[in-house]
Amino acid sequence: MSRSPISAKSPTHVTLGGRSLLAFVGTDYLGLSAHEKVLEACREGLERYGLSASASRVTSGTYEAHVQLEEALAEFLGLESALVLPSGDLANQALLESMEGELDRILIDADSHTSLVRAARANGAPRHDYGPGDPTRLLALCDRFRGERLAILTDAVFPAKGRLAPIAHLLRYAPPKALVVVDDSHGMGVLDKRGRGTLAAFGTPSSQVVVTFSLAKSLGAFGGALVGPAQVIETVRRRSEVYQGGTALPPAVALAARTALGILEAEPERVRRLHRNIRLLHEIAASHGRIPQGSFLPVWNIEFPDPAEGQRWHTELMRLGIFVPFSHYPSHPGGALRISVCSEHSREHMAELYEALASLR
Repeated sequence: MSRSPISAKSPTHVTLGGRSLLAFVGTDYLGLSAHEKVLEACREGLERYGLSASASRVTSGTYEAHVQLEEALAEFLGLESALVLPSGDLANQALLESMEGELDRILIDADSHTSLVRAARANGAPRHDYGPGDPTRLLALCDRFRGERLAILTDAVFPAKGRLAPIAHLLRYAPPKALVVVDDSHGMGVLDKRGRGTLAAFGTPSSQVVVTFSLAKSLGAFGGALVGPAQVIETVRRRSEVYQGGTALPPAVALAARTALGILEAEPERVRRLHRNIRLLHEIAASHGRIPQGSFLPVWNIEFPDPAEGQRWHTELMRLGIFVPFSHYPSHPGGALRISVCSEHSREHMAELYEALASLR
């Protein structure tokens, strides 16, 4: 990966070392981080509220912008209530922290994001993984512990693995009083024709589900949210020290996120453009004989057993005017180029990517 810091950014380009490069990076899947209405909302919020909330939500840190965002998120997802926090990581932590002493066991997908794993560990209840989305093992565990108070935890979308969680199986097998926690950070804004995420895409609404996600991905803002039954959300408000003791999300950011959500609702063509570019990305991959997993994903990880080869590809793409980060993940020990598309990439941008990759074969 380049050591130079990014000095400027748009949804499709970055400036590195004084050069403007076509970029396939990050998780700004709908290009909303640079939308003029979102930026204007943030500027308005800064003038109205200042930079920081300067207090926790339970003292003087709850602003109109927080409440309006929470109401809008719950309505958008068709769930009862919502709560916003300064990050998606903290959303998971606050939820599991509020359930400390209330759970007998936690069942968790083995590939779950580290924030879910850490939150489950902090809760203190015994944990059992059911493999990477193994419905048979999940059913066996649910039957074995059916009389106990259970929480089932999973990511909805696993970008590094290119798979979806078996959401329908989770809800079918979960005992009636079990809570199903779905981190939909990479599904929100991506899945479903209106961008309402994994539950909407697979038609599985349930009063047992709490959805958590990052506001920093498809909504292009910052912070995290948890959305679900009103009783669960109220328990987080009352019992979570993370929620009660931390400084609230800057209200200007909350206002920007609410504006971004409004644009997503009003402009479903953004989701359609993203889906077009996902198809083009997978066509490019197929043309190079490197079929990525997960045809629904706006991300293609090109894995390299030899890190030097991956670094060579990264450097050569940079020379050709394209920035794709080369990174090391636990799931890709040799490193991987992470190519990410957004709704704002044009067909010409996608063709440029195709030609650049073709030259590296």
